[in-house]
Amino acid sequence: MGSTQNDNAVVYWLILTTSVSSVTTAILYLFQYCFGQFWGNISSVCFQNFAASLELREERFNQVTNLLIFPRIFEQLQLHTFKVIWNHDANAQTGDFVQWGWLRLPTKSYLLALLAFCGVTHYVYIPWDLKSVEIVGPADAIAILVDLSNVAATTRLTETQLDSLRHAFGMGDAWTKADKVFILVERRLVFCMLSACCMGLAFMLIPGFAWIAAVVGVVLSVVYVCWYNVFRARRVLSYLPWNRRRARIDDEMEVALTESVPLPMMEAVIVDADEVLYQTSQAVQNSSQIIYSVLIPRSFFYEVVKQTTVIPKSDEIFVRFAKEAQMYAVQLRPNFVHHLAERVAIPDDACLHICVHNPMVDPYLTELYQNFQKGVDRENLLMIILPPLVHFNSCFKSTFLARSRTATCTQFITTMADFETLLLQMTAGFMPKLVFVFPIDESTHCEHIQTPLEVWLSSERVLGRSNCHWA
Repeated sequence: MGSTQNDNAVVYWLILTTSVSSVTTAILYLFQYCFGQFWGNISSVCFQNFAASLELREERFNQVTNLLIFPRIFEQLQLHTFKVIWNHDANAQTGDFVQWGWLRLPTKSYLLALLAFCGVTHYVYIPWDLKSVEIVGPADAIAILVDLSNVAATTRLTETQLDSLRHAFGMGDAWTKADKVFILVERRLVFCMLSACCMGLAFMLIPGFAWIAAVVGVVLSVVYVCWYNVFRARRVLSYLPWNRRRARIDDEMEVALTESVPLPMMEAVIVDADEVLYQTSQAVQNSSQIIYSVLIPRSFFYEVVKQTTVIPKSDEIFVRFAKEAQMYAVQLRPNFVHHLAERVAIPDDACLHICVHNPMVDPYLTELYQNFQKGVDRENLLMIILPPLVHFNSCFKSTFLARSRTATCTQFITTMADFETLLLQMTAGFMPKLVFVFPIDESTHCEHIQTPLEVWLSSERVLGRSNCHWA
């Protein structure tokens, strides 16, 4: 009988303990969940008020088309992570890599720098897989960054555009609203802390003279704040009235010294300098070498398979790039790619890419776009060598082949409408400067005069007759 009562008591205590522990666990879980939600919402509300008052914004770009442009623009702003990743192919000439990692946006306030390290504002995070970019900073600067990233897909940003972006981010002499507010907060904090420290030190050194301690603390605080203003914000001093007057005096002295030099002597100096520059540029041009890249289709994309050095033949140049796409008909020669590379006008700061393309069997030319989304430290020039003009024109007169599609945006050309659509898409503005080349023989031009070639007429309709040349 006693053993039965003991067993019942054990069962009761087991049930009670299990019930209490289950209820306690549920209560703690609900409390933790609610507290976590409460803390997250409080932090969100704080950031909303914080961002609204300081004109800040957090933006995340996820798999957008100009995603690879942001790291390059930050590099042009001298913001480096010193971590790079090479995707698709390694093109050393154009620096075909993308930086990734965490970087802090420039700030003039130590408190903003601390918030950046805490992951609150003024930072950029680029993951290694480059699937997204997170930017937290001035709203106006991010808006300008997005606009310029659309412009800089295949061309470099100008200094004017970079200066506008630097000014928006508060680099150099520019100040953002957040910098101004936090600088004032820093000064007040420093003033309060230094006043308290000085008053406490004066109480310790001069006991019984509280008013002396207060005066000494205030005087030392004012002296420190003045020193802080001079050395912490010394760049602002250049905009003070007396400094502007000093700069104006320096400019007037420079003009006076220039005017004091006799005019014939000044002209002689200018002529000599121009002659030296001309001779130097001629020597550099005669001895300069360029490197052109050869693009070959692989599966459904194009990659650089070779980079070759060539010395341009300046006296035989006939292929020139312009703002609008150009079409050339050039007589076929042995080693045709290298023959054209020697006769192309290329600026010193440009990079030439050559692609031999057959629209009827090769992947669609718009797949070339990914090759120009990364390294654009130099201007990109793209030359596309099409099949021989006569043979290419005859293909459209034969029985039409079945239209085929092997991947998204990877269709083949089978009709004249497809060819014109290809030209329209390639000249839509998202590719670098373009030149199309049709190889011809000696009799092609005469045959075209007697019986016009439909392919050439289509090229003139799309590109314009003034942009189609018989070389």
